[in-house]
Amino acid sequence: MDTATDAAKLDVDFHFGFGERVRSGLVMIVQRPLALLSALFPALVGLSLLLLILYRERPFRTFDIILIALSLLYLPLAILFRAWQGHRATRARQHLCRYEFGDFGVRTKSETSEWVQSWKAILKVKKQGGFLLLFFTRDCAHCLPYAQLESANLVAPLVDLARAHDVPVHGV
Repeated sequence: MDTATDAAKLDVDFHFGFGERVRSGLVMIVQRPLALLSALFPALVGLSLLLLILYRERPFRTFDIILIALSLLYLPLAILFRAWQGHRATRARQHLCRYEFGDFGVRTKSETSEWVQSWKAILKVKKQGGFLLLFFTRDCAHCLPYAQLESANLVAPLVDLARAHDVPVHGV
């Protein structure tokens, strides 16, 4: 690396707890209206069934209650299960994820992987739901806990670095 890259380099280590994993799942679902609609579809079916039973003044059967409960709980259970999978996979190793930012782009490192993306791959930077999101596709983003970035005084330098590489920044 040249000295200009070294001078612009920012480092931060993140430990993503269970709560951050749940919140990032929710934040990413609401980024795309079609994804949100498809995720909410089972709940809409359950709610429709509930309203239909109430409208027809029919007594609830056990099957109705189970079906309505499962359809209403599908999305929260799916998000919790996905967060639990990620948390369980990294908990045993006290998994830390190191992010490095510089003129080279974004580099993520962990015990098991390393990934580098140039700033050309980052479509936008957005603050939402307690995260700084670095989108590398329309539907996928690095979800960086904003409070951790803020406590390390890295929000402004990171945003400046993104803007210097012509990445659109929203909400920061």
